[in-house]
Amino acid sequence: MSRISSSPIALLVLVMLAILIVSCSTLESTSQSRTVLPPSPDVTAAIASQASPLIPSLSSNNPGNSPQVIPNSTIEDNVIVYKGTMPPEDRLQYTIQYDSDTWQYVEGEPLNRALTHQTIEDCQIGLYIVPEIADAIGTVQLGSHLWTVYETAAINSDIVYYSLPHGQDTFSIYLFLPAQFSFEDKGTCQREAEAVLSTFQIVTD
Repeated sequence: MSRISSSPIALLVLVMLAILIVSCSTLESTSQSRTVLPPSPDVTAAIASQASPLIPSLSSNNPGNSPQVIPNSTIEDNVIVYKGTMPPEDRLQYTIQYDSDTWQYVEGEPLNRALTHQTIEDCQIGLYIVPEIADAIGTVQLGSHLWTVYETAAINSDIVYYSLPHGQDTFSIYLFLPAQFSFEDKGTCQREAEAVLSTFQIVTD
């Protein structure tokens, strides 16, 4: 009696096992046949752009990023060393030192390269001007150099230039004054400009 009643149960168990085996086989076959596709180039690029910030190019040709033609370098808190050349061929090189609280370096017309006084109007040192034909009106010792001062009838007496021979060439530095030039009664602009010229050094290398 017990053998006859247990046969349907055993048959049901065998059927369920068969269904389970078939289901597992189907899932395994499906997973093996699935193809993994690589991400598209657009997706890859989008992910890369979000993962790292853009780095600006160091080889930019933007003129605004170019250094000054004549470099300035600070040697003390306010003292700047200016390294310049003489027109028109730029063969001669020199340095001067100036206080950045007193003078501001500027480039552009009409003086090309100049130091402009911060507080005295119409007081400038012209660093890159081709000298005009002029008559010498005297000499002045500034630092270790004896400069010849020139003035022409074509320009006002408040515009002079200091000249220093060097071999076949000549250094020439212009001085634009708010008052008439004087060897004796020097105004503040002239005194402070000559203080800058007293630091003049010729660069030979």
